[in-house]
Amino acid sequence: MTLTPRVIQIDQVKCAELQSVADKKSDRLLVYFNGYVDGMRRHTVWDERQVGEMVERAVNYCKANPSESLLSAFTRASR
Repeated sequence: MTLTPRVIQIDQVKCAELQSVADKKSDRLLVYFNGYVDGMRRHTVWDERQVGEMVERAVNYCKANPSESLLSAFTRASR
């Protein structure tokens, strides 16, 4: 499978996109947004369990409200 690279405005990506993109692109979005939010919070330690739980919360927020931005869901999940 070939992935077409794109440039995105991260505050414009909606949760619904997680449902509509290929698994590989979905994984890339989740990894990117996790890193972005961790960077904003100045986290320098990656705890696989905690990050997994936070990503699950973000995904659940997205499932509940597909029109929410992915950045907003990750920000909420990181609290």
